[in-house]
Amino acid sequence: MFEDICGPKKWRAEMYPVYKDPFAGHDYPTSGQGDEESNRLNYAFEMERSACALFGVVTYGIHMTVFVKDLDGDKVKIWVPTRAKTKQT
Repeated sequence: MFEDICGPKKWRAEMYPVYKDPFAGHDYPTSGQGDEESNRLNYAFEMERSACALFGVVTYGIHMTVFVKDLDGDKVKIWVPTRAKTKQT
């Protein structure tokens, strides 16, 4: 129904955690926690990342490039991360 947002070509097969308060800690439930313990967590639920826009959930991603100098201080090495080829963006 919403192919331009989360249709088959947009589906990422990537679950995205949604938190009750986006500015609080990003915790995650562990197995063995009871309902009372889980209710105290900031974690609310997970949903398919491509469907988040349909529900007004803002998604974020981070990218970090690092540079280091060698031991002599003459050369700089740059570490550039790459996204998995199986991921859409």
